[in-house]
Amino acid sequence: MTVESALEAVLDRMQREERPSISFELTGAELTRMFGRVLPHAATDVDPDAVAAEPLLYVHIEATPESLRLMATDRFTMAVTTWELEYLLAGDDSAPFTLALRAAPLASTLATVDAGETYTLTLTGGAYDSDDDGGSSGLTIRHPSGLSVHLSSAWVPINWRSVLAPALAAPQTLDESGILVNPHYLARFATAADGGGTPLVMRPAGEGKPIIITCGTHFLGAVMPMTPSDDARVDIDSALSYWRSICDRAGAPWMPTS
Repeated sequence: MTVESALEAVLDRMQREERPSISFELTGAELTRMFGRVLPHAATDVDPDAVAAEPLLYVHIEATPESLRLMATDRFTMAVTTWELEYLLAGDDSAPFTLALRAAPLASTLATVDAGETYTLTLTGGAYDSDDDGGSSGLTIRHPSGLSVHLSSAWVPINWRSVLAPALAAPQTLDESGILVNPHYLARFATAADGGGTPLVMRPAGEGKPIIITCGTHFLGAVMPMTPSDDARVDIDSALSYWRSICDRAGAPWMPTS
């Protein structure tokens, strides 16, 4: 082996190590479904001066040759899902790596995919930069026609495990007066279902802690409960009293008689 060829081999290995990547195939429907589980939970608007809020605008990906783990949160809700890779084309020897894709352009791109087409996806890690030339770290989605779009990655890590671990370890409790949840936040979890009737399972973890939500094996979520004022608490309690009085009325004309 010549010095030149040895140097080329070293540089090639360094480049592979700096930019680990995996490629796999998904249909448009699978692609939309995969990201659709977490996209509703990414923030759409944050204070531009709040640096700490920047990661909330991204979908965070942990990539391995076997699966992807995706996470998004806007502080009020959080979703994490695991997607197993069945049609892996390359990247069996890639070490696990992480990416963060801006949620807004990702959602816009997904809106253009054809559900019945099969796309080639390549995730590339390594050095983070702002160049959107298709060679930087990020996600490249290639159509069968050869046309492709590249979404660059950013370095905005969120340690979501440290957020969910305490709630997962907490004992389950149930407030007799009920659990208050913003219905708009709860609606985001509609995308977690697989269409086969798999239920959402909600587990309260205690006062001031997030409500843990699971759907099947590969979806984990959390939503923060609402804390009502004293006046609102009276209204909440009175609702049960009202409906108990309605349901306990004997002889209502619409009730069947024995």
